[in-house]
Amino acid sequence: MTHGPDYRKGPPRRRLSWLHVSRTADVLGILGLVISVIAAIAGLLFVNRDRGDNSAKALPATTFAASVTTTVGRPSETTSSATSSTTTTRTTAKAATVIQNVEIETMTYGFQRIGPDRYKLQCGQFDCSDPTVSVYYGWTSYVNGSGFSNHECTVTATVTGPSITTRTYHADSCSEVAGRGEGILIRQPGEFTVTVEVVPDPGRGTPITVTKIFTVTPPDR
Repeated sequence: MTHGPDYRKGPPRRRLSWLHVSRTADVLGILGLVISVIAAIAGLLFVNRDRGDNSAKALPATTFAASVTTTVGRPSETTSSATSSTTTTRTTAKAATVIQNVEIETMTYGFQRIGPDRYKLQCGQFDCSDPTVSVYYGWTSYVNGSGFSNHECTVTATVTGPSITTRTYHADSCSEVAGRGEGILIRQPGEFTVTVEVVPDPGRGTPITVTKIFTVTPPDR
């Protein structure tokens, strides 16, 4: 009598053949190789991408640095230019009010002037017992070559010479045109001296004293 398998001892165990194990190992080896190749390709792509990113980022970095330098530098340059301009303007304004020199001018009316600072006495209509000439004087203060006539000075002018008492004149004008006011009435020939002292107001310069000599000759006979 034939008996079937005895299941009381559990189901029969399947035995793996050498061929099955070998095939499984081959498959795993192939999968590992494929994974290695994929990883290598991905690594190359990642490196190339990093290189490309670094190259692409280099230009923006340089551009950004230049932009920052320019932006930061402009306010500094503007401030420096404004400071220089302000300093120059103040210096020019101060220098423009400083009196450098003073000149005296003499003159007369009519035909009694016979040369630069030379005058002659003139006889009267009917006799020549008392010949006279009136001489006028003035002064000009100069700032950078131009006349400065502001009332910002203290001026003392004196005239001395033969036949006249020393005359003193006071004014506050830094310049005064010859011919204004009363002239010096002279009755004798000789040399006469005009002295002008100009004391500018504070900040307008230092005191300046100048003299002018004019000559009076006898009348024509």
